[in-house]
Amino acid sequence: MKHLKQYLATALALIVAVAVATPALAAEIRMEGVKKGETYSAYKILNYTSLDTNNDSKKDAYSYFLTAEQYDAGEDGSAKAGGLGALLESTGLHFTRSADGDRYFVDNTSSFTTEAQAKVITQALYADYNSDTSILKAKCIASATAIAEESGDSATQTKATFQGLESGYWFVTSSMGSLCSLQSYDDEDIVVEKNSAPSIDKRQKADPAAETSYENRLLHLGIGDTVYYQIEITDGTGTDAAMTITDALSAGITYQGDAKLFDADGHEITGEGVTIETSGNGFTATLDAGYVAGLGDGAKAYLRYTGVINKDAVMDNATANSNTATLEYSHQTSVDTTYVETYDFLVRKVISETPTFLDGAEFKLYDAETGGNQILLSRDAEGTGMYVDAEGNATTTIDINSADGVNVRGLKPGTYWLEEVVVPNGYNKLAGRSQVRLTAGQSAQVEISIENSSGTVLPHTGGMGTTLFYLLGSALLLTGCAVLMIRGRMSAED
Repeated sequence: MKHLKQYLATALALIVAVAVATPALAAEIRMEGVKKGETYSAYKILNYTSLDTNNDSKKDAYSYFLTAEQYDAGEDGSAKAGGLGALLESTGLHFTRSADGDRYFVDNTSSFTTEAQAKVITQALYADYNSDTSILKAKCIASATAIAEESGDSATQTKATFQGLESGYWFVTSSMGSLCSLQSYDDEDIVVEKNSAPSIDKRQKADPAAETSYENRLLHLGIGDTVYYQIEITDGTGTDAAMTITDALSAGITYQGDAKLFDADGHEITGEGVTIETSGNGFTATLDAGYVAGLGDGAKAYLRYTGVINKDAVMDNATANSNTATLEYSHQTSVDTTYVETYDFLVRKVISETPTFLDGAEFKLYDAETGGNQILLSRDAEGTGMYVDAEGNATTTIDINSADGVNVRGLKPGTYWLEEVVVPNGYNKLAGRSQVRLTAGQSAQVEISIENSSGTVLPHTGGMGTTLFYLLGSALLLTGCAVLMIRGRMSAED
């Protein structure tokens, strides 16, 4: 059993304030390696005394006992059901009654002789501690509680301290988990937390066929692309409470509602103990206490799901289009985030060899210099730009009617080509497509200016030759008329 294996760790355990021939010295117990916000509880289950018989400061005589009242003895001297004595005897401890009947001493020859016996005792105490009718909580000799807080030395250090404890044998528990043990210390006042919280590691990939290639790195994708996510859950030590994993995708990534939990062998985990529910643009997965307690220390499970980049994806920002997973266990939180970057470009239309804006041009976008596939686009609701849209209309063009140009967004890294389909009046159509190159990791927006040249006025056919013929013809006609008129007058005079 998981708990049984953990009891030997001496993690949370038990402290004994040492007394030399006196049973009631006050002690201060410090917990180290604790986690902020966690609660530590100590329960005194036995009185304890020790004696140095050789005067060498080394204790070689020990006594563990309960008073008759603490033992809760019946008329026949045996422990009453529901009392502390009965609880401790149920764990395997043996008691011997003193001659005067005032005390019940632990028989050291039959108890605490092996670590295996100590594990069984600790297991039984922990089981009672977690029951609804805990005898330990109700009947212990004394108890104390400490909450882990940041120390005054450093904000990164946390401590919890029990102060003024009576000398005794103490059972110490933690809200972090089940690691508990029983142990006596003569001169020690420090117990180290051995429970640890579970953690998560969020990774992603763009290729569904690469089953093992989930990576903790930025992806460079475009609108419509699918992101394949994996949250690796690593169980902590001593964990026995429920854990909750929430995942929240940013507005630029649409959760596909397909989260599933798998074990380390790739088998889907379903049924009691595991619940996955869609919550907003993400989900919440709950692993109940029974399921968590059944995991081995360091065991792994995997949440896998997908998201699709949508038109709300933010451009050119390595910390945008995020996906954040959060694991909560007890008072501890583990958070991990992944990011997806998309790209855009700005296209302007100008008169050749000038910065002068040219109105009236329209383009389509392709993935090849010739032929290839048209990349469908749609206009932003504001009408200020275009975005990649697999459901867009093939007739939609990039209309450049502003000196500011047009922004085209939602592209993955690669080389694209703009083909002019409408040419401004008075200008020549381009001979081929214009290239746009987007590089993964580029920090600046790509800007491209496409130039158009106007033609020159062609000369008219004929030129001055025709005009000269008109002039000569008119002159000859006038001359002929003049000759005829002169001849007519001469004939009249004759």
